[in-house]
Amino acid sequence: MLDAMRTTIDIDEDVLLAAKDLALRHQTTLGHTVTDLMRRALKTYSATGGVERNRVKPFAVRADAPLLTLETVNRLRDEE
Repeated sequence: MLDAMRTTIDIDEDVLLAAKDLALRHQTTLGHTVTDLMRRALKTYSATGGVERNRVKPFAVRADAPLLTLETVNRLRDEE
């Protein structure tokens, strides 16, 4: 793990209070809690491509998932 760094950020009070509560419940520090929450959010952001387009959030696709083609969609639609 990388060495911790001290920094100052501005966050909304409700977020700070929630993070403090979470840290207290897990008997850990606020810094550790915020780091863990940010890592989880960044992992999800990276896995989904992170960018919302046309109000649609991308989702993660397994590396071994088969390619979905227009032909496949048409065939499945016709089978219905």
